[in-house]
Amino acid sequence: MNKNQHIIYKEIIEKNEFKRNQKDEIYKGVISNINVFIYANPEYNFQKMKFIRKCLLNNLNYSDYINKHFNSNQYKQINLGLDSNLDISLYAKEEYKWQKMEQIRLGLKDNLNVSYYLNKNFSYKQMEIIRLGLEENLDVSVYAKVEIPPEEMKYLYYSLKHNLSYELFLNKDFNSKQKRKIFKAIERGLDFSLLLNPNFDLDQMEVIITGLIDNLDVSIYANPEFNCYQMEQIRTGLKKNLEIELYLNPSIDWKEMKRIRLELENNE
Repeated sequence: MNKNQHIIYKEIIEKNEFKRNQKDEIYKGVISNINVFIYANPEYNFQKMKFIRKCLLNNLNYSDYINKHFNSNQYKQINLGLDSNLDISLYAKEEYKWQKMEQIRLGLKDNLNVSYYLNKNFSYKQMEIIRLGLEENLDVSVYAKVEIPPEEMKYLYYSLKHNLSYELFLNKDFNSKQKRKIFKAIERGLDFSLLLNPNFDLDQMEVIITGLIDNLDVSIYANPEFNCYQMEQIRTGLKKNLEIELYLNPSIDWKEMKRIRLELENNE
């Protein structure tokens, strides 16, 4: 910093109370011989100061952005975009919180078609799953829809990534919790076909999954007519190689099933 630069810097910081990171931005501007008076405003957060400084250094138009109500985190994403020579106009908008800005920025950085998720009504989690799908060259049009919740988007993304049938996760007969159970089976590499009955409640589905994990013939009890407690007695009997036919009847109360099962165990 030469003498004249030192005089300018001292004049600015003595007139107003700046935080350390704001002073750093003023200092960087002064030694770069740009007009720091444009952004030497204590009301500007340091990321906003940095943005204006970068624009001044690179002869970029900053006037369209400085009057917008961006917070520090939003300006940070804009600055990162400038650093990567990205088209910040696509996401430097007040309607995007910084997390959404980040997803658009990352997509632009990877030369992805971010138009799939520029809709301001997407949550940042939805944007992220669409971006990940684009990175994998998946047909994200299947799930890049505002009305599809992030969790279900994740199921569709996973299905497409592993060449699984994704129609199941678009089926409105299954609620989100049922889909989560089915997804759990898919993740484990289990034969999830026996779970594909919307009449199963979550507890029934869990007993079927447990049986699949144990390599049991769950088709014996994968029937909505059996409640989860009856299923559990049948599953336990199968695991212990018992003669489950003696209580394989949905009209038999689960407590009676348990009594029969324990009797079979004691007679072995």
